This record gives sequence, C-alpha cells and structure tokens, in this order.
Amino acid sequence: MRGRTGPLLLLNASGCLDALIAPEVAATLDGFVTKTVTPLPRDGNAPVRIAETDVGMLNSIGLANPGIDRFVTTHLPQLAKLELPIWVSVGGFAADEYAELCGETSCLAKRNGRLYAWATDPISSGRALAEFYPTAGDSEVLCLGGGGSAVAITVHLLKHSTRSRITVVNRTAGRLEAMRAIHSQLAPAAEVRYVENSDPRTNDRLIGDLPPRSLVINATGMGKDRPGSPITDAAVFPEGAYAWELNYRGKLEFLHQALRQAGGGGMHVEDGWRYFIHGWAVVMEHVFEIAIDGPKLDRLAAVSESERPRRILS
Repeated sequence: MRGRTGPLLLLNASGCLDALIAPEVAATLDGFVTKTVTPLPRDGNAPVRIAETDVGMLNSIGLANPGIDRFVTTHLPQLAKLELPIWVSVGGFAADEYAELCGETSCLAKRNGRLYAWATDPISSGRALAEFYPTAGDSEVLCLGGGGSAVAITVHLLKHSTRSRITVVNRTAGRLEAMRAIHSQLAPAAEVRYVENSDPRTNDRLIGDLPPRSLVINATGMGKDRPGSPITDAAVFPEGAYAWELNYRGKLEFLHQALRQAGGGGMHVEDGWRYFIHGWAVVMEHVFEIAIDGPKLDRLAAVSESERPRRILS
C-alpha cells in the first residue's frame, strides 16, 4: 500500500477522520477506514455526545451514518476518488451458527433492514463430500492443513459423520490450538488428534497408519498457492482410500501422487472443482434466497466447465 515497506501499515481509527473534509490527511495513510455504516440510517445519540477531559475527550456519537444504501451510492464513489484502499466498517450483523462457531463469514445479505453473515463452507464442504465419501463407517480422516477449509470440513465431519478418529496436521501450533477451541464447542464423539508437523515424511507415516477406506485431504494450499506436496512419492495410501485435493488449479502434485496409486483400482481421487461449485451455489442460495437442487447445480457446473483450469501433467 502507498509504497510503504515493512510489516506495519498506517490506518486511521474508524470515526476519527472524515476523508472528504480532510483529504490531505487521508493521503498520508496507507488505507482509509470509514465511519461505521449500518443497514438503516441512524441519527445517533442526542447531544451532548462529546465531552473534553484533562487527558483527551469522551464521545458517544451513537453510530450516526446515512445507511448502507446511501453510503454505497453517494459516499463510496466520492471516497474512491481518493485513490486509497478503503476499509468499510460495518455494524448491525446477525451471524449464523457456523459464523459464530468458526469466527468467520463467507457471505453477507440484507434482510429486513439488517445485515446477516453466514459461514457457508461447512455446508458446501459437506455437500461436496457427500458426492463421493460415505458418511458412516469405521475409517479415519487425515486432514493435512489447518486453515479455513480444514476448519469447515472438520466441523462438518464432527457434526454429521461417524468417523472413529480425525487427525489434523499443521506446520504451526497456533492454527491447531484455534481449531481445537472450535472443535471443543461441538463436544465431538470422534477422537480428534492435532499434530504439529512440517516434514512430509511424517505425513507419509501418518497415511501408512490409516485403516482401509480412510479419507486423506490436502488442505495445505501446496500445489496451488505454493509448490510441492505435503507428502512424498513414497507415501502409500491405504486400501480403498479416498484422496481429496482441495485445489483445482496449479500443478496439483498431491493429486497426481494419488492418481498414480489409484491406477490399480479401489481408490477414489477427487479434486476441488466440485467443492468450488458447491461453494458458490450455497452462497447464492443464502444471498438470493433461492434453492439450488441437483438439476440446477448440474446446469451451473456445466456452464462453468469451460472455465475450469486444465490439469498440468506432472
């Protein structure tokens, strides 16, 4: 932003600067944070709402703002002329169960003057999984990676599946502890094991310890966001395994490793394309209040197929 180097960025606190009145001040920032905007206009609190003190001031403005519709049509175009990154502070949300649980949101929509937030990945991952992976059984799940997709998938599995054990592997302890805190709110029946590891050879051993028909997920981003695979070519998937590569573009090394072993039959390999399709479908259902059933999803997938990246042969 703005040519500044280093890990720190300079932003204003929300409500402490009117960039349209003082654009020269805003121009010194790396980005501008707006006053908080709510779905409906608010006049704010009645005066007096600002008081000076010996060490500064107190204020209780009450989120006075023009409302989201006027902000988008009138204020935002003016702010865009500043040629600054704009961070919009939004208030007045109602969050769904998954958004509260996972601490994130993937789509917003306005309903009856309120903004609603949903975390839809647990739903879309569940629908994608249902297309190829049985919900019941005594097999295990090995999830390589502890980011947002891994959280969504494991939350779905703990709520709707009967796996005997789920193992999550991540390079850093912080991600694992955050996931553990989320899982603990579900009182899961399945055992969940958290493994801090960055060595592909250890992941190979974890795969080798899995019982037949287990699910192995690459949720690391490796093969798309960064090169490589979380396992080596020496990894041996269990009999009848399910290998799920969440990526659908890039070199997809993990996918090709699984496909080579699947050549003998009895193993199912899936990439992330259908997960991507389900992800958009679930968002559209929530935002537009529509139902996308099987035939509609198939039409959506068919229309999107021409944009599907071709696999890079390894």
